[in-house]
Amino acid sequence: MTEPATWVDRVIAPYLREPMLWGVGVVVLVHVVAFVAPVMLSAARGGTGARWLLALLTAASAFAVGAARRSGSGVGLVAGVLVGTWLVSGATAWLLASTGVF
Repeated sequence: MTEPATWVDRVIAPYLREPMLWGVGVVVLVHVVAFVAPVMLSAARGGTGARWLLALLTAASAFAVGAARRSGSGVGLVAGVLVGTWLVSGATAWLLASTGVF
């Protein structure tokens, strides 16, 4: 008997496996970076609300990796996309800070 599909299989995995959806996935990731980078920068500057939001986003990332591991499908893909998103968000936050944009 097959195990029912998890939300990772239904929501995240298609954007990582189907080449036709990669463009949509990239646009979603760019929007996530545009949201997370200022939150990271605000948290680094001492914003308490931003620190809570950053902790929530970190927990959501850990939950997504854990859910992918439990479902047995594409934990490497999900983890890779999340790590890449966090790294690009951090680089964007640094760029925003160093150029004085935010």
